[in-house]
Amino acid sequence: MRIALAALFLLFTSQSVQAHAPVCADRKTVITHLAEKYGETVVAIGIDSKGRLVEMLVSEDARTWTILSSKPGENIACALAIGGDWQKLNPKPMGTEL
Repeated sequence: MRIALAALFLLFTSQSVQAHAPVCADRKTVITHLAEKYGETVVAIGIDSKGRLVEMLVSEDARTWTILSSKPGENIACALAIGGDWQKLNPKPMGTEL
């Protein structure tokens, strides 16, 4: 568990967004860490094609964001992507330019 937490620390303290192998740890620990260190909370959820829960977490000031994936019935969450400067878009009608 300490190795997983150390890996999460390194992943979340990286300044640049790069392709990383997913880092996985106890879901509650990950969610708590993201909330306490970055002020991130879950803003969207969905189920992927393999039946995994996908969660989008964004800080209140939108400076950081994280996408997590976890398999139902297991309490392990994997960070699939991290980044900064999140921008929420207003939905546009189909056929209009963004």
